[in-house]
Amino acid sequence: MKTSLFIFIALFSSLLVSLYRCGHIYSQPTEIIPQNALAATQFQFFFMVETSLTIGDYLFIKFPMLVTKATASISATMDPTALATISTTPYTQDGSSGVDTRFFQLSQALAANTWYIVQVNISSAASQSVGVQGCVWFATTSDYHSNYITYDENRCFDVLSFAPTIDTSGTYFKVTGYYLFAATSTYKTFGGTYGVNFDITPSQVVGLPGAVFTITLPSPFTFSGTCTSIACTSNDGSAGDYCIPTNLTALSSYVCAYASNVLVLNMTQLVILNTSRINVNIQNPYQYVSSAVAPTASFQSAKAPIIFATTTVF
Repeated sequence: MKTSLFIFIALFSSLLVSLYRCGHIYSQPTEIIPQNALAATQFQFFFMVETSLTIGDYLFIKFPMLVTKATASISATMDPTALATISTTPYTQDGSSGVDTRFFQLSQALAANTWYIVQVNISSAASQSVGVQGCVWFATTSDYHSNYITYDENRCFDVLSFAPTIDTSGTYFKVTGYYLFAATSTYKTFGGTYGVNFDITPSQVVGLPGAVFTITLPSPFTFSGTCTSIACTSNDGSAGDYCIPTNLTALSSYVCAYASNVLVLNMTQLVILNTSRINVNIQNPYQYVSSAVAPTASFQSAKAPIIFATTTVF
């Protein structure tokens, strides 16, 4: 009789554990944009739950560092169209241990065994440090209060780590820009369009698969015309059309494109400390610009969203 009672108690306890044991949240590698410490403000988490969720349920994310304010949106990974929008609710913050917990309430149901991506934007990167930060904890819950039910969880959903901080010393690479000699009569006029050259000189070898250089004009100005890598073999004596250094070779493998005031040069070849020249047009705004403004440039990896350096275009 006692043996039967013990067996019954053991089976009943096992049933209770199975009933209240939460499911698992599956993950894929997280995308951090950019990956640099003190600059990362966007996290793209890929996740799949075992328990379906209804409108009003919550996605719990515990960061291994402070993030201050955070907003999020969810979409299905197989469909770029936004599937659900999730809004921030009152959050729990444990500043003493340097972590932040966020609860995001779902505005649409999420299916089980389906891959989703949640994009989280944070307002502060000040607590980030170079290297491994620790595990990010994911869970799905019924509420954000202390008595919530946990449906699924993964206490080490992914390990967050950050690349070195962005160099702003101006020694990592140099970009020189100047208008062409023929543009003397138009570069100061309202709405004037004129040709410019940008000479880009990295201070280290750019290895395969290359690197991405971005040049951003102050917002009243825009790029126009074609964006082309050109050679310059000798000085022709015209102010602004000279080669320093001489014998610049045009890139043979690259992609150069722009949208409005942002130009992106994707080098897809090996460049050994050489200067590369990009020719493009700039259009002035139809308004008075009260003070001198300068373009800025950034140098980043072609493989990952890691920014090596930023600088002012001289």
